[in-house]
Amino acid sequence: MLFKHRAKRILFLVATSAVILGVVLYVAVPPLAERLIVQRVRQMPGLEGFSFDVRHIGYSGLDVANVTTGKRLFIDGIHVSYSPASLLSGRISGVEVSGLDARAEVSSTGELITDFTPLLNAQKTTETSSAPSLDPTLFSMVPETVQIKNSVVTVVTDKGMVRIPLELVLASQNKGSHFSLQMKFFPFGQILEGAVTAGAETGVESVELKSDKFALTHLQDVLDLVAPGVVLKGRSDLVLSRAGQANWTMSLSALEFSSPMDVRIRDLNCTLTSLSPLGVSGRLKIDHALVKDVAMTFEGGFDSDQRWRLKAGLDSKYSKTLGLFFPGHTIVPTAPGLTVSFQGKGEVGSFDVSGKIDTCQYSGSNSSDLTLNQASSPASSPISNPAPGVDPGVGTGIISNITLKARGDFNLQGKNDILEMGFTAASGPVSFETKDAFVKIPAVTIPGRLIVDSNFVPRVTLTPTFKEATAGLSTHGVEARAISFILPMSLPLDRPRKQGATSGSFTVPTLIHDRQNIGNLKGTIDQVDGGFTARGEVDVKATVSELEISFLAKALATLRFDNNRTRCGLDMTLSRGRVASTEKSFEVSGILARFGSDDLFAMATRPGQVVTADSIRINEIALTDASLGYTLESLDSLLVENIGFNWCGGRVTTESMRIQPREKSYNLTLFCDRLKLSEILRQVGSFEANGEGTVNGRIPVTFSNGDLSFNRGFLFSTPGQGGKISVRGTEILLAGVPAGSAQYTQVDLAREALKDYQYQWAKLLFNTDGETLVVNMAFDGEPENRLPFVYKKEINGFVRVDASSPGSKFQGIRIDVNLEIPFNRVMKFGSMLNKRIQ
Repeated sequence: MLFKHRAKRILFLVATSAVILGVVLYVAVPPLAERLIVQRVRQMPGLEGFSFDVRHIGYSGLDVANVTTGKRLFIDGIHVSYSPASLLSGRISGVEVSGLDARAEVSSTGELITDFTPLLNAQKTTETSSAPSLDPTLFSMVPETVQIKNSVVTVVTDKGMVRIPLELVLASQNKGSHFSLQMKFFPFGQILEGAVTAGAETGVESVELKSDKFALTHLQDVLDLVAPGVVLKGRSDLVLSRAGQANWTMSLSALEFSSPMDVRIRDLNCTLTSLSPLGVSGRLKIDHALVKDVAMTFEGGFDSDQRWRLKAGLDSKYSKTLGLFFPGHTIVPTAPGLTVSFQGKGEVGSFDVSGKIDTCQYSGSNSSDLTLNQASSPASSPISNPAPGVDPGVGTGIISNITLKARGDFNLQGKNDILEMGFTAASGPVSFETKDAFVKIPAVTIPGRLIVDSNFVPRVTLTPTFKEATAGLSTHGVEARAISFILPMSLPLDRPRKQGATSGSFTVPTLIHDRQNIGNLKGTIDQVDGGFTARGEVDVKATVSELEISFLAKALATLRFDNNRTRCGLDMTLSRGRVASTEKSFEVSGILARFGSDDLFAMATRPGQVVTADSIRINEIALTDASLGYTLESLDSLLVENIGFNWCGGRVTTESMRIQPREKSYNLTLFCDRLKLSEILRQVGSFEANGEGTVNGRIPVTFSNGDLSFNRGFLFSTPGQGGKISVRGTEILLAGVPAGSAQYTQVDLAREALKDYQYQWAKLLFNTDGETLVVNMAFDGEPENRLPFVYKKEINGFVRVDASSPGSKFQGIRIDVNLEIPFNRVMKFGSMLNKRIQ
């Protein structure tokens, strides 16, 4: 009984002591642990402000809250999971971190600064080439799982701040002397997977970080801090890996940009050749709407004193032939070469550019679905042996021996300009040919300078120059020889060149048509706000088909680029103009024409354009002081506002009409005012006519398929106003009339009456019969003199008498005769005019 009683007391004391010990541990251990850990950590460089609160220590876990390193790291809570068994084996089951707020600053030198930076700098050691061995017990200390959730990483630079939401899951396995770690990061809701394997003897054996279809737009905030204006798009596969002590390698399936240009970098593979100093090399391909599969290589390095270098160029192994694609056009450079080298310290440096292309071939086609095959050698000719994939189609061209040399300096912290580069582009022979035209230039040089300001806005000055060029229209026998061209210019075009700057110029000493020298062309070109103006003149004397042409033309052209639209204004004056047929049956002289258009590309003029001519002669018909008012409404529509000319001492005018290619027939009415009757008879009938009196009326004219015709045109003398007329040389009136017939006598009588005839009224009718112009002449009046005719009752008509007879005095006689005029020459002129219009 005594033993039993004592046993109860001992058990009670043990239980009481355990309770007291548990209370003591629960109350005293957390503050003691906090004090010991905080004092120890605060002795480390940069962590003087470290603190945390232990909320709970138990058999199955530990809870820590309010963790901070003092300035840049804050954690709401950390939960450590374990069991007595795992603690005895020295292993923690898991760690869960929530509410992590980690901050880092990027210094002006590019160094990443955190609260741990001083500690890491203090512990830096020289890296050796041999793999370090690892204590196997270190593997067992790594928790089986680590989770970080509801967290954010903040990066601050002098240009702004970016916040990156973050979640992380780690899973590790310990297999004796080998260890593996699987990681999953969740930045921006994207998945990044990582894996690390290590061995006690071999150290870290492999490291890999990869992501499939990572949305590049999530990196935009970070990119805006270092490269404003550069905009990413699309998705990419990323792999970053290292095996043992080999070099780090990285591959990126795609890197797409929508600004400053729409370009795609793909198949990016690079190797870190060294870490201290940093060295990198690799290759990539570039795709753009205009160019595909441009393979490039690069290599560079970065030293600890901020000195760096970068060299890039076309990969000659994959770039034997490239292709530039435009809708309906293809450009194929063969054997291209490009090398770009940069070197500097920090944000200050220099660079050199060297490029060359053996030949650059062009092909125009109606199809934009052209493909390019790689070729191992350049083509010998763009016409006889075009490069693979080149369609000779609409036109072909070739530029040989293209070179580019450039050198520049830059300072990305410059207050005004951050880059300045001088360059010279040049080429050997240039040729272009279509079925209708050709251009040949012996050589081209383009010296220039590029300046980029602190807002990354470029300014370019350059001077394209060539001499002794030839161009022409092969199907028309037109050729310009010995062309010289020089144009000092600045880009962008909205910044005009300074006042007093040298003007550009162009000269064509020899203009050829049909193997004869017809004149010369010369002028100047100046850059203005948003474009260029060109002033020039051409003096031409030529024979074109059946026409002799001469004129002096002076023009002012303005080419402007505004809101992605090109406008070309043209004001031209043509003077001293003359057009004549080789047979001298048609001539227009004293031509003065004005042409004004605000947008020549729209093929339209300003309203009210005028063409005048001093004289126009068609066979015996002579016109003076002719004028034509017109408006070119479009390429398919010409509005003839009015036509006027002096004819036969009076004025002829027309109403407006619209000329369109789809129309093959046009009707025009000539309104005639106070035309001298004698002049009409002289020009139309080729008579010897004198006298007084005028006629008025209208003459409808039809122009159809190159043929001119008249339909019921009429001219009347002014009612109540007669006149006197004397007409001789009228033998043509008897042509085709049988001699001795009554009709013959009537026409003969009319001829004699018209020699001196006082008329009360006169009427002329005009009609076309085939290629014959029929003019009906009707008069009512009386001859002033006796006529050599007497009336014979037996024949009921008049007969001509000789000079021995006094003849007859007619108190009144009405004359009605037809004049038939061969109209073939006028018709030929109409056909020739029709060809010119078409």
